[in-house]
Amino acid sequence: MDQARLAFLAAIAVDSTFARTYYALATVYQAQDAIPQARQSYTAFIERWRGNPNFLQLARTRLAELH
Repeated sequence: MDQARLAFLAAIAVDSTFARTYYALATVYQAQDAIPQARQSYTAFIERWRGNPNFLQLARTRLAELH
């Protein structure tokens, strides 16, 4: 998971407009119980996503479920 997190952070550093990277990073943070970081990443995804509305709803649901 740490390698995945570092890879996603590197991808964001190269292209911060690639919304799916934020979603993937959020899932890694969530798996690591890094809830504040997961919230931040899901929020960044939601703000940037312009694709399938179902995927956007999934991100909103996951964000709402974080404790």
